[in-house]
Amino acid sequence: MSEMYNDNYTQMLEIKITDWGLDRIYEIEDDISALEDREPELIEYLKDIRYSMPLGTALRRYICNKFGKSCDGGYSVELFNGKKYFLKDYQSENYDLQNDDVNEYIEIFQAINEKYNTSESGDLLIEIPKPEIRRLLRSTTSCMRSKMFLLSFALHMKSEEMKKFLTDVLAEQTYNYRDPEEIIALYCQSNESINTYGDYLRIKQRFNDAVKASKPNMEQPINNYTEFAVTSFEKSIKTEDDLLDFLVINIPNFAGYSQTAYNEFMILYDKAIKKSKLPNINGGTYELVQVTNSEQLARAMYEFVPRVTYKRQKNNKTIYSNDFIPISNGEAGQKSKKIQTTALPKEITMNMLVSDRLEDLRKERKPVTRKDLVFMKFYVFSRESEEKGSYTNSDYLDFIDECNAMLVRCGMSRLYPANRFENLIMLSLLSSIPFEMFENIIEYSFMNEAEFG
Repeated sequence: MSEMYNDNYTQMLEIKITDWGLDRIYEIEDDISALEDREPELIEYLKDIRYSMPLGTALRRYICNKFGKSCDGGYSVELFNGKKYFLKDYQSENYDLQNDDVNEYIEIFQAINEKYNTSESGDLLIEIPKPEIRRLLRSTTSCMRSKMFLLSFALHMKSEEMKKFLTDVLAEQTYNYRDPEEIIALYCQSNESINTYGDYLRIKQRFNDAVKASKPNMEQPINNYTEFAVTSFEKSIKTEDDLLDFLVINIPNFAGYSQTAYNEFMILYDKAIKKSKLPNINGGTYELVQVTNSEQLARAMYEFVPRVTYKRQKNNKTIYSNDFIPISNGEAGQKSKKIQTTALPKEITMNMLVSDRLEDLRKERKPVTRKDLVFMKFYVFSRESEEKGSYTNSDYLDFIDECNAMLVRCGMSRLYPANRFENLIMLSLLSSIPFEMFENIIEYSFMNEAEFG
């Protein structure tokens, strides 16, 4: 039985996916060999979604909704300094993110930053040049997580507002409870009286001083730390001293690695190994051989992606790896020996679980990410569906609920349709052969074969 939620999230998600048109998926499924003819339609749909909400749109929406009032044709903004502005409706059909004037937005951005992040001596604590603000307001992509936190203080975001930016714009988890700096930011942004960059820096310095004076037992991390941390923050941390005590006690848990995420990943990894086989020609006889290691698993998961054998040095040893060909953007008209593709597979394959990454995750040399978990869950679920021999709409909903429950257990936000990678997986799940649909969409999006010579 899959874990269910009481907020109708799964149903809302299903509506967002079916908006594209289930009929078109079913038409493709009826004649899978004709997928190549429909591929541009799928690719354009996924490109239109974008990887996440454009940062420029999100910043303008935030400024309009928090500091302005809706009026005919746009938003009226009157700031604390008495200046008044009129901002064009960012939702209007003729709105041009990259070409419409942003000078008033820039002035508002600077005024908010000056009000909340000027020190007692009159120094501006967050200095973002005007050209940089202009670029951010026009950005059609997202930004680095560290930059997003700086912007959140510059624009005086509350914790709930910042959570929306992390999930809707970056398509990542909300505040990371394994990063003390993000916990301090959460504390500041949850308390209006200290929601400034100056207070954030002050508390961070107090924590650094406390760390130097402490002698934590690094051999005793807490099991299920993320769940413990969330509960502690909601129920026990009431004062700044409570926060510092919590941070110092939990230093062993601030390694940047979620044990919960690692455990979930290894459960899926073990299942994937057991359910994966590779073709082998033995004495002229075709047979399927059981996968036994990370390199074989990577091959089984991505047989449809062109590969090349690489020779490199690692730990004073010569390593030969049959991994993915580096992907360049064919739309830019580049001429190279690398395979050229549409932007879609480039963005999706650049973070695929290649053999080296699988091994690094298995041996805990790198932290497990959201994309690792979502793809492994999808891969195992698809293989289980193949074994079962049947696939229904209830199976699709089960995947959504099970995957969301897993992400929540790891302190991450649930599946998000505006994340192009996750949207592709959810589209593939509308087919009775999910992984084959995923493979075909990616495979047919390659523009030409690789050239070697």
